[in-house]
Amino acid sequence: ETPATDGERVYASFGGNVGLFCYSLDGKLLWKKTWPAQPIYLDFGTASSPVVHGGRVYQMHDNAAESFLVALDAKTGEQRWMIPTRSRVESSPVIAGDLAIAATTAGKLYLIDAATGEVKYENDFGGGFTASPAVGDGKIVLGNTDGTLYYLGSTTKSEGLTTEAQRTQRSE
Repeated sequence: ETPATDGERVYASFGGNVGLFCYSLDGKLLWKKTWPAQPIYLDFGTASSPVVHGGRVYQMHDNAAESFLVALDAKTGEQRWMIPTRSRVESSPVIAGDLAIAATTAGKLYLIDAATGEVKYENDFGGGFTASPAVGDGKIVLGNTDGTLYYLGSTTKSEGLTTEAQRTQRSE
């Protein structure tokens, strides 16, 4: 996990069974958020890093029992919303426009209203996503473990999202 900052505070995740911690820039603990301990897949630990945007901290919580994406208030740590991903997550969330983007190891992609937590789009692409999605030129790009690269557009407003994905297969 890589810490994140909004220029006022530093947010550090120490894995789902330890928690997400918020520090002042001089190292003082401001708040922490913990969840009940859960079994971790093969005891690998977690990989997702927190993302800070728009006064919220977004964190994927990965475990073998109930993985989820959560949005917390950046100043207080109060939970704003949480959605279950129904499968494990190794990637970090991505914020693009008004969307929080989450991908799972089971090949599911979620586009979520970053402010409210409302799921705007959900699709099971198969394969598995372990790397974080990339966003550029109004498109979401993500590759899965079977070698398929997906391009989805538009990321600027959730209302303008097209649900069709272009697919590029790796050549052997």
